[in-house]
Amino acid sequence: MQATEEHKDRRNYLSKAEIVRTDLGNRPASEVAPQEIENWLKSKFRTPATSNRYKAFISLCYRQGMRNGKVTSNPARLFSKRAESAGRIRYLSRDEYNRVCDAIRKLFPAHLPEFVVSVNTGMRLSEQYSATWSQFDKSRRAID
Repeated sequence: MQATEEHKDRRNYLSKAEIVRTDLGNRPASEVAPQEIENWLKSKFRTPATSNRYKAFISLCYRQGMRNGKVTSNPARLFSKRAESAGRIRYLSRDEYNRVCDAIRKLFPAHLPEFVVSVNTGMRLSEQYSATWSQFDKSRRAID
């Protein structure tokens, strides 16, 4: 079984693979120079975040190739990621919060508590479901 067959990001991996293959050529990975990858990332992607995601994907491919004995090195490790901005922090207004709650209550009532917890704690759904009692600090009423 291939590494991506059961991965949650399989479709994303396949689409990235097609873009990389189309742009860098359908040739042995060992023939692609680190500078070629770095130049391609800089010229192809406008935002540092997208460039970094593709660099991570290419690095993953080379690591898998090394595990399978197809290549001996990972050229993507030879250059740094691009600096990303901190992003934008946005909060729902009271009206937006109420409208979203009403929509969830109507369409997916069982998921309303998940939404309320995420809005009030900033926790992602995966963090909510992977939290353990040892992470709760009862005296501070906080999750560590």
